Amino acid sequence: SVEGYTDSLGSPDYNLELSQRRADSVKQYLVDVMGINPAQIDTKGYGASKFLIAPRSVAVNSPEEQMEIERQRPNRRVVIVVHTDAR
Repeated sequence: SVEGYTDSLGSPDYNLELSQRRADSVKQYLVDVMGINPAQIDTKGYGASKFLIAPRSVAVNSPEEQMEIERQRPNRRVVIVVHTDAR
């Protein structure tokens, strides 16, 4: 499965849609370039959740906002989870 995530900036609806597009884009790469069967890959966008870096509240259009955008870079990610049969 491919899981997409975003940072805390932006509206919840936008972030959910963006995270889904990220996951779908990685799936497309795995199918087109790696030759993986698309039926074997599920995608899910989780939006602004499961943060690696906890967001801070900052004023919009402030110098701190630009620093926060950079600080939250690790939250903008895709995670690939490989499921195996336990035997």
